[in-house]
Amino acid sequence: MRGINGDARVPYNFKFDFTLVCFLVCITFTPRDVLGYQKSSVTPYFDEISARDFEVPEGQTVIIPCTVRNLSYEKVVSWIRSKDIHILTSGSLTFASDYRFEVVHSDSNNDFWGLRIRGVKVEDSGQYECQVNTEPKMSLAYKLTVSKIGTDENSKWLGYATIHEPKEVFVQNGSPYAIQCEISTTISKKISTEVWWLHEDTQILSQPIESSRITIHTSLSEQANIIHSILTFHYVTWQDAGTYTCLQPSVKKDNIKLVIVEAESSEAMQRDFPLASFSTKNYTAIVPIILTLHFSTRLYLALLF
Repeated sequence: MRGINGDARVPYNFKFDFTLVCFLVCITFTPRDVLGYQKSSVTPYFDEISARDFEVPEGQTVIIPCTVRNLSYEKVVSWIRSKDIHILTSGSLTFASDYRFEVVHSDSNNDFWGLRIRGVKVEDSGQYECQVNTEPKMSLAYKLTVSKIGTDENSKWLGYATIHEPKEVFVQNGSPYAIQCEISTTISKKISTEVWWLHEDTQILSQPIESSRITIHTSLSEQANIIHSILTFHYVTWQDAGTYTCLQPSVKKDNIKLVIVEAESSEAMQRDFPLASFSTKNYTAIVPIILTLHFSTRLYLALLF
């Protein structure tokens, strides 16, 4: 075949173009695992917690915890209300029309998927399930009991959390630090010793000492019915700055603000400890003033008499 100018032209191969288009379409719509992209073979699992029964007085805000390890990209964590099989949340989305329900999750703690219920009501009592869309489906059930507050009760709280520190503390970067929290309860029955620590709005999960610089140690004084919990930083970093909260369900929480400062700077600490921060540099600046006042007084007396 020749063109208009008599030059040789390669014949158009329609069959080749059609085959190429089919190949591209197949590549585009073929599942990733067929093409050799294997899905994660690691099985997700729940972090087991000792207490899965929560008793809360009405009107309180409760966070039901759920921690899922090894969660791959194609898996989703959902919260289900068992009594009506209603999907409350799926992933980071909330499907409940009731604004009181929402998921608690952040990029800083990808494993934690809590369910927050604000202003709980008696009708919120029942079973709630944290589910993962594995095959077969994974599920962890919690029981929530909301008690009605009587008119003769002095308080809606079942206990109080107290952090025995100033509301704002300054810690040098790289230094060790510990926050102590004491929870006293008003109930005489056996109580849970599980204390939740939050950094801003994210739960801090305790890890073995050898693998983490942040640890949580909790103990119970049975005679006094008081829970002691210590949040320990083996050394602090700039990322540790912020508000820390100590709480339990039905217990009035307490918090503390941690401010991280340069190791060689004491400017921030001087606001809390003005006497302790008096330095030689300050003293050197005051000496000329004292001498000036002294000689001025002597000169005035000499002129007067």
